[in-house]
Amino acid sequence: MLRIIFPPLSDYLHRLNRMAHYNALQDGIYETFDEDFWNDNTSKTIRVSSAGSDVHLAYIDFLDKSKSKLDYLAPKLPITLLLSGAGTFNSPYLLDFEGDSYAKSLACFNKEELKPTLPLFFENLNTLLSKLSFYKLKHQAVKDLSDTIEWIDVGNRSLFNPLNVKATLYMFENSY
Repeated sequence: MLRIIFPPLSDYLHRLNRMAHYNALQDGIYETFDEDFWNDNTSKTIRVSSAGSDVHLAYIDFLDKSKSKLDYLAPKLPITLLLSGAGTFNSPYLLDFEGDSYAKSLACFNKEELKPTLPLFFENLNTLLSKLSFYKLKHQAVKDLSDTIEWIDVGNRSLFNPLNVKATLYMFENSY
């Protein structure tokens, strides 16, 4: 209702509502474990965090600090990277490859080849995603989507296919 009456205030109130749900989730998880779990000085712990300040996505990480980087082989496939944003001018689609641990783990497949080129691929993908909006005219939206898919195909041919990996874009538009 507020999105119709006063749209600038609705995003702020939705963010506050999501933050309240996130804080309730965080408190509920922390209260689930007894005091012995938190006082135990072993190297296992739990962390609740969110992706970005808009709190669209929350992560629950179970950390085992007894393992080192040498024990880590590679990420398990398939990996799902989630886009944030609503596809509007104020909130464009975005893949947070700097803060998303799954996107960062892609460089562990082959560090020599992917480490220098993967950030450039994601930067260009974010540029194309920021233009993509389903609120545009149909022809322009299809063209922007086509450009995005073509860029993913270029990434598949040059980056991912030599490693026997394929990137696929799944996009679901949820309008309410």
